[in-house]
Amino acid sequence: MKKPSGVFLFSVLTLPADLIKRGIAVKDPSHPYGLRLLIKDYPYVVDGLEIWSAIETWVQEYCSFYYLRL
Repeated sequence: MKKPSGVFLFSVLTLPADLIKRGIAVKDPSHPYGLRLLIKDYPYVVDGLEIWSAIETWVQEYCSFYYLRL
């Protein structure tokens, strides 16, 4: 069995990072979710980003009760 190499980073597995890597979106702070979609009518991406954003907001709010912001 081959040993894994390198460092695991959760940030590369996020939906926004995956969309950028696959060429479906580019970073653009002026657009919703900080991404400009290159395929305008891609319902799975739009829905996925809405869900991603809702989860991200919930986690940030939940963690803010237990951890101080630095």
